Amino acid sequence: MSPVNLGTLGSNVPAATGRCQIKRAPGNNSVNYSAGVAGNTVLSDGAGGQMSMSITTGQQPGWWVIRAETIWLTDGTWYYFTWNVILSPADADGMSQAWNHLCLHPALGWQESCIDTIFRLQANTTYTVSMCWGYSQGGTQALYAGPDFTYLLGEFVGEGQI
Repeated sequence: MSPVNLGTLGSNVPAATGRCQIKRAPGNNSVNYSAGVAGNTVLSDGAGGQMSMSITTGQQPGWWVIRAETIWLTDGTWYYFTWNVILSPADADGMSQAWNHLCLHPALGWQESCIDTIFRLQANTTYTVSMCWGYSQGGTQALYAGPDFTYLLGEFVGEGQI
C-alpha cells in the first residue's frame, strides 16, 4: 500500500515520489466542441480549469508515459473529429503530439477514446502536457468532463536510462 493517500492529493499535484501525476476532470457535465473551435485549444476540465499538467525533470533525463482518456457524444449524423495530446516544449526526439481520430454517430451513445504515448524528456527542463481539441468536420461533439471518464495521467520513469 502506498504511504501517501493519493485520494487526498490535488488534481495537479505530484505524488510524494514526484514521479506520478493525475489530473481528473472534477466536474460532472459536458463541454461542447465543434468545427468553430480553434485547433489545439486545451480541453476544459468542466469546472473552469484546463486538462493540463507540468513536470520539471531533475538532474537526469527520463521517459514521461502519458495516458489521456475521454468520452464523447456527437449530435446529428456521422461526424469525423480529432483530439490530441500536446507536449511543450518538444521532447528530446522532437516529438510534441499524439493524435486520436473518431467517427461517431449519436445512435452509438457515449464512446470512450484514449491516447497512450511516451515522451523522452531532457534533464533540468519543465514540460507541460495538455489534452487538446483537434478538428471537426461539423456538428457538435460533447466531452463528458467528469472524474471517471476524463483524465490525464503522467508517470516519469527510467530516470537516467534514455
